[in-house]
Amino acid sequence: MKIFISWSGEKSKEVARILWDWLPSVVQSADPWMSDAELKGGERWSAEIEQNLLQAQFGIICVTPENQNSSWLNFEAGAISNTIGRAKLAPLLFGLKISELSGPLSQFHAKTFGKEDIYSLLDSINISSERPLPESRLRAIFESLWPNLISAINDLPSMITRPSPKTTDNKIDEIMDYVKTIENRMLDSEIFYSYISEIKKDISRISFPETVSPIAEILRLSSLQLRAFLRVAQIDVDSTNSIVTFTYSAETEFQRRNLKSKELELHQTVARVLGKHYQVIIK
Repeated sequence: MKIFISWSGEKSKEVARILWDWLPSVVQSADPWMSDAELKGGERWSAEIEQNLLQAQFGIICVTPENQNSSWLNFEAGAISNTIGRAKLAPLLFGLKISELSGPLSQFHAKTFGKEDIYSLLDSINISSERPLPESRLRAIFESLWPNLISAINDLPSMITRPSPKTTDNKIDEIMDYVKTIENRMLDSEIFYSYISEIKKDISRISFPETVSPIAEILRLSSLQLRAFLRVAQIDVDSTNSIVTFTYSAETEFQRRNLKSKELELHQTVARVLGKHYQVIIK
């Protein structure tokens, strides 16, 4: 299965080279290809690039903060998507959050360089191949080889940067971006709860402005069965008195009645996210 890996800039090229080397170890049917040199403005594609593009069945765009607005990268992404379709093109973000992605690349379903996103990318590649591996085998191979990828990426000189200090504002952005990512994946409830446990500690340490309510957003998404009813509710969490209130308008009375009929599941959802001591009010 031919995989076209696109890059622009030295850091992006280093990452692309590591992926080119690592991918076939996990998905044996993968045949990744990347160019050795970046085209400059006004240059034409070589016959080799054009041939590999036409043969590609999947595309990966290596995106960094430095190259996301590269005219060449965006042009190549458009050309790849026109050849293989948008569903089989994935911008892979390094040092960049999904909420920070802008321009033409933001129209595609991007992945961040995190363990589950990389696995999701591999799963998409595997499913698209002619002889896909069983999911259990793919996961086992991935788990054994993931440390190799992490080590190779971390050893890149261009990846060694001094982290900026965490402020309340950028920590809020990080948490809300995490919630947005979870929603985009439409995770089932059990996996969703495992994500919640990772960020609740950070949320408890921060005094959020009134306009930001990550707990409310988590509650909206935490049950696939209740999601349609919770999306239209105003959710107020009173942590002092351990009360969570779901308020509906006259226009959303239908959703309120349906939520009332599922009150037991709502109580269970609130208990898992906030704790069993929380009282639930629907009005």
